[in-house]
Formats: sequence, structure tokens, C-alpha cells
Amino acid sequence: MARKNTKEKMRKLLEKDPEKAFSSMILLPKSVSFQSQDDGEDVYILLRQHWAVNLPSLIKVLLGIIFPFIVIFIISVLPGEGELFPVSYIICAWIAWYIILLTYSILKFLSWYFNAYIITSDRIVDLDFYGLLSHKISSASLLNIEDVSSGHFGLWQNLFDFGTVRIQTAAETAEFRFDNVPKPGYVKDKIMDLALLLKREK
Repeated sequence: MARKNTKEKMRKLLEKDPEKAFSSMILLPKSVSFQSQDDGEDVYILLRQHWAVNLPSLIKVLLGIIFPFIVIFIISVLPGEGELFPVSYIICAWIAWYIILLTYSILKFLSWYFNAYIITSDRIVDLDFYGLLSHKISSASLLNIEDVSSGHFGLWQNLFDFGTVRIQTAAETAEFRFDNVPKPGYVKDKIMDLALLLKREK
């Protein structure tokens, strides 16, 4: 019963936010679970890197979409282009290029989507996604958190309000870094609030 009351108090520390599948920060998500989640462990905050970090990749993809048209235009103005570049070769190269571009886009999206930071009723969790067959999970108890700091670095982060949250712990992993997360000051405060509440209730 005491455990249930503690979890209710922890939930009340967070604002209720509508769940968005592709959001960079979801508070009190209803349908989020992860591989090493314990029975009775509730997820309170799910963080991903801010969407703005994807802009360079998005620009590359857009340029990649345009690039074949530029190449085709250059080929079309060359003398004897039909002999140098048969249509069948051009079509094959075109298809191969867009397959590569699509693969790049999917891998970038998966990397963003599955690299996540989770704050639960018991701990903080850092999920690192390295590829379809490789990932790493690091965690530390909220009870082991000693200090949390946050910061914005540069114009880009200040403009879009995202940055780094550093969490000092007494666990095996001494420091956790939540990089490029939205509203780092808010995240820092909520992690400290949850940790202090859990310590008081123990």
C-alpha cells in the first residue's frame, strides 16, 4: 500500500501530456515498455533527442532526392549521351540510388526512435540503439542519484530549447548523459523531484 501511495505521489509531480508516438518527450505514457522493465515498474517520462537534431539528415535526404534529376539534366546536354549512358543503365542507377537513400532514411529514423531515455518509478534508463542487431541498456536507481545538472550549448539549442542533462549517481555508472533532449531544465527538475520523493518515502 505504501508503495502504491508513493507511485501516486510521483505521478502527480508530472503534468499529463497527450501521448504522441513520435514526440521527443512523453509524460506518463500509457503504452511504453522496455526489455528489462520489472513487474510493477511504471514509466513516467520517455525522452528522445529533440526533432531538430534530425534536420541535417533531412536536408541530406532532400538533396539526395534532387541529385538524380541534376545528373540526368547534365547527361541530357552531353553530346552522344545515348551512347555513353544507355537508358537501361540510367534506370538501374536511379533505382539503386533511391534504394540506398530509403535505407539511409529508415536507419536514421530507427536510430532516433529507439535511442531513448526513460525515467521510471524506480530508476533512470539509457537505451542505446546501434543497429538492428545491437543495443545496450544502462540504468541506475533513483535512490542512487546524487546530482542533476542541465545546459544549453550554442544558438541552435537555445533557439529550439533542447540540451544536455547530466546525472551523477552512486551506481556502477557514475554519470548518465541525456543528450539533445527537449526542455533540459524541466527534465532536470523532474528527475530531482522524483528522486527526492522516493528517498523521503523509503
